[in-house]
Amino acid sequence: MHTHLSSANIRPSATFLSMLFITFSILFPHTVLAQQEPGSIHGTVRSYGNKAPIPSVTVAIEGTSAGTIANVKGAYSLVDLAPGSYVLKFSSIGYSTHLETEVVVRPGRVTMLDVELEPAANTSEAVVVTPSFFSNNSIGEVSAASFSNEEVRRTPGAGGDINRVLSALPSVVQKGDQSNELLVRGGSVYENGYYIDGMYIQNISHFPERGSSGGAISLLNLDFVESVDFYPGNFDAMYGSRMSSIMDLTFREGSRSGIEGQLDLNIVGFGGVLEGPLPDSSGSWLLSVKRSYLDLITDLIGTGAAPRYGDIHAKIVFDVDENNTLELLNIYGQNTVTSNYDDAIENDEDDTFEEADYQNTLGIAWRSMLSDHAFSETTLSWFRGESDKTHTWLDESTPYEHTERREHTVNLRHNTFLSVNRDIAFRVGVEARSETGEYVIQERLSDTTTAMSDYNLENERLSVSPFVVAELQVTPWLQVKPSMRLDWYSSQETFALSPRLSLRASLSENVSMFGAVGMYTQLMPLYFDAIVLGERNSDVLECISVSAGIEWLPASDTKVSLEAYSKKYSQFPMSPQYPYAFLGDPYADGVGGVQDIVFTGSSTVTGVELFAQKKFSGGLHGLVSLTAQENTFEDVLGIERPRHYDIGVAGSVLLGYRFSDGYEVSGRFNYSGGSRYSPFVEPLTGEQDASRYNEAQLPSYQSLNVRVDKRFFFDSSTLTAFLSVWNVYDRRNIQAYTFNGTELEAEEQFGLLPILGIEYEF
Repeated sequence: MHTHLSSANIRPSATFLSMLFITFSILFPHTVLAQQEPGSIHGTVRSYGNKAPIPSVTVAIEGTSAGTIANVKGAYSLVDLAPGSYVLKFSSIGYSTHLETEVVVRPGRVTMLDVELEPAANTSEAVVVTPSFFSNNSIGEVSAASFSNEEVRRTPGAGGDINRVLSALPSVVQKGDQSNELLVRGGSVYENGYYIDGMYIQNISHFPERGSSGGAISLLNLDFVESVDFYPGNFDAMYGSRMSSIMDLTFREGSRSGIEGQLDLNIVGFGGVLEGPLPDSSGSWLLSVKRSYLDLITDLIGTGAAPRYGDIHAKIVFDVDENNTLELLNIYGQNTVTSNYDDAIENDEDDTFEEADYQNTLGIAWRSMLSDHAFSETTLSWFRGESDKTHTWLDESTPYEHTERREHTVNLRHNTFLSVNRDIAFRVGVEARSETGEYVIQERLSDTTTAMSDYNLENERLSVSPFVVAELQVTPWLQVKPSMRLDWYSSQETFALSPRLSLRASLSENVSMFGAVGMYTQLMPLYFDAIVLGERNSDVLECISVSAGIEWLPASDTKVSLEAYSKKYSQFPMSPQYPYAFLGDPYADGVGGVQDIVFTGSSTVTGVELFAQKKFSGGLHGLVSLTAQENTFEDVLGIERPRHYDIGVAGSVLLGYRFSDGYEVSGRFNYSGGSRYSPFVEPLTGEQDASRYNEAQLPSYQSLNVRVDKRFFFDSSTLTAFLSVWNVYDRRNIQAYTFNGTELEAEEQFGLLPILGIEYEF
């Protein structure tokens, strides 16, 4: 497999971009204070779940005397604000007081901020609730993490990639520098699901890996992202068909006050955003276009092959009436990479290749306030993805491998939230998904012939999944969330029942205990069924997940949690042909041409996670995570062996500090144990010892990333710039070992890599 995004491809532009950052710092050493237009903050305050507007909410700016009161429809406005970053406090009797950090006000622009408040547990009297930056909506999913746009944007070493941001969490390990694929609590890369504005998204990455939800780098424009909620396990029955994690993103609306624009340049590429209101103030529109620049630079200086990728996002929100809203969303991404003869020689490759793919997701959402106690959301999304790859040996003119992939998915989802009273609420809905895949595979039959095998494979399947979730405030100190999901899989002609239960018990005002247990099911990726199983379909994979822990809030901006979990998988693919291998991982060493698949594989993951986070409230902010994990499976012979990503220990430290002049310095250190592989047989022939499957382990992964950020405010525009350095001490992290015909070679990941990003808003 060829690396699409490598440090060698990026490095030629780094010096040029770094010089640009220095130039901006010299030209604009301080915020330009003269003639700055004031900004404003507008929004609506609603109740969590039923979305009912909350009247008379007090909205205050922390550290100042400024504030306002929301009107009868929950709408509020803070006007004539000096450009900068603010902390807002939302309070109302009967609701938990909420603090919203890093609300950025720009010259001459309106910042839209809608907030949901949670009903307080004890509503029999007017109670004083301690303000907090953290939400308890998730009840049992205490390990869930939420990030604002600012937290995502400024994360060191993320490069504008949401998946790379999440790798700082204790539940998550990134597959490698060249990929943003995530392994969550020992699960495989196809066990993660994504939703944007309630719409199912099959893949959010450029150069997507088949059967995975990841790829080389995210195609999502971070400027669209308002917030990210990440559930690394024990999520309720509203989400299904995934056994490890769910990422639920919210895209912001476009400006409703006038036409606004933005230009930006960073590692992802260069592009712009344009937004504005619909006629008659009936809604808003938002459009972005981006393109990579690495290929332009390498073409200019004549060094090697570089990937070319681009994306287009569009979002339209239309207010049908006071209680109904229609949303249209489109996310398009296209990627190509070509390595010719000269490129292959320069990069010491033994073949040339061409790769092209695109994907598009079109979605529509209808949201309706049915009453003061009920809210419904119906979404329909359509995904289409195609890829074409060809590989040719350097000394030949005919390909030795050619593959084509065409997949499309249609997903319909409806849910209605009904609040009976402050202590009882229900969410009822259904999700239906249709998947179709077509695959062409042509491979050289042997080294002595040009004859090619030719496979044309197709697969399709349908699932229908009703679900119900109850949220119960049993006592002022105990919350319980039982839920149930029933999945019907057409290709298996079977039903899978997934009961789940989570609870939270408040031991004191700042300390709570939590626990969750649930059944989770899904199918193997569509391409696995088509390519490996042919006309046969995989069995339904199952996972029983249990977790428990304790959470402490020592301050309004700080949270510390300790959690233990266990996941028991069953009905995974195995083969007597390779009795030592676990085919549930897509990186099984030395396994090919598998036949006689049986779905009897089992696996167990156990772990302990420590997580501490300090939200930004002025000055210092950051997080610390640590996890210890054991990830094993039982092979066909009944022998317990480590899985490919049995990493042992992983951790992350992210710290940042914002100075009074607006400069912000941050750093992130990541550590994880190396992935497992089967040792090579001695003397070296390139063959791996299957009987010692996954007994060897790569060296640990270590990386220190630092970043400097600064916003420059002008009279009616804003320039944001950052300089980031990945892998500061140039650690030679190893992705894998390969045999080059005479000896083992280490495939290294990114070395030291400086990156600049600039963004101009007008």
